[in-house]
Parts: sequence; C-alpha cells; structure tokens
Amino acid sequence: MREPSTLHRPSARREVGSALLAAIALISVAGALFAFTQRGVPSPSPSSPEISPTPTATNRIGILAGHWQYDGGANCGDGVYEADLTYQIAQQIAPLLSAAGYQVDILAEHDARLESYQADALVALHID
Repeated sequence: MREPSTLHRPSARREVGSALLAAIALISVAGALFAFTQRGVPSPSPSSPEISPTPTATNRIGILAGHWQYDGGANCGDGVYEADLTYQIAQQIAPLLSAAGYQVDILAEHDARLESYQADALVALHID
C-alpha cells in the first residue's frame, strides 16, 4: 500500500485545484440530491408500476479516492500518481462537508465497506 506523496510540481497543484473545484461541484449536486430525497417519492397508485421506497437520510457522504490503497492509477511520469491526487482532494473536501453537518467517509478503491455502504451520496474521484 502506497502512502500519498506531497505534490512537488506546479502543474500537479493546478490539477489538484481543478479537480477540487470539480469535486466541490459534485458535492453540491450531492446536497441537491439529499434535499430532493427529503421531499419523498409519491405513493404509487394501484395501476402504476411499483416505486422503490424513499431512501432514508443518513447525513453521510462517502468519497471514494480513486485507486487509493489499490494500484496507484494513472502516472504523470514524475512520480505523481492518480491515487495521490484523489486522496489529497478527498482529505481537503472532508472537513468542508463535516463543517456542513455531514459525516464523511474517505473510502479506498476496493474498500470492504463498499459492500453494504449506505449514504446520501457516494462520490468517486478519478483523474485520468
């Protein structure tokens, strides 16, 4: 298992900044999804197809750091791997979500918790 490295080159920092903005946008979508699920799903009429029950709110968001603790992912050629970037982005987003009242789980690529994971949103970060 590789531990994330520190970013040493300016282009990697730009990549992290761009990916962080994209991840924040995804988290905003997750918040909108959470708000939508709170309104509920209308009950089906006897003649309508079966509708799944309304998901329950857990105030939990999972962030899957792509390739982290697995295979490293894409390599920039200078020792920076995709897993390094996705893990660092997840670490930067988690406190922001925690401050907004969410319980945040940073998950590895093949995390055992994914088998039965339940959350309001699960965001998988990948930078290829």
